[in-house]
Amino acid sequence: MEDDQYHRLEDSYHLGFYREAAYLEAFNFTHTALRGGTATITFSCKPDLYFDAMPVTGTGSVKLINPTRLRAKPVIRLDAVTGVVSLIFQSSTDGSMTYTFGEADQSYQDVVIDCENMRIYEDKTIPNNLFSMCNFPLEFPSLPTGVCTLTVSGSPKITVEPRWRSR
Repeated sequence: MEDDQYHRLEDSYHLGFYREAAYLEAFNFTHTALRGGTATITFSCKPDLYFDAMPVTGTGSVKLINPTRLRAKPVIRLDAVTGVVSLIFQSSTDGSMTYTFGEADQSYQDVVIDCENMRIYEDKTIPNNLFSMCNFPLEFPSLPTGVCTLTVSGSPKITVEPRWRSR
């Protein structure tokens, strides 16, 4: 397997949570009987343990409540936006933060903003990288503890995978 990307890994020890893991090496089989044996798979896991939370959807604005004491780095999806797009995050912890991307007279479909991996692109067969048109202040958005409201200019359909972390 040549895939060195991280993928969702769930186990029966942490129900309701998942990790992100990359596959490292092939199965190692040990035969213990004529038709039996054991197999070992080796993964490299990121240190965070994520809540298995449902995505939050809305049109123009969504309200998110971070139940943890750690900042979350969400994945935000916008269905269709035009021109310079503003994302406004409001919380009692951070006040109001504005992030913008895009160019005047341009339309964008299926925009993905991956805050943890610091990527912004159009989700197409051949992804269109929008990072060069991104005017974010030093870092990508994160969600503080408590209530946070995300408002997007142009009132597109918004889907937020919050990615709450427990450690």
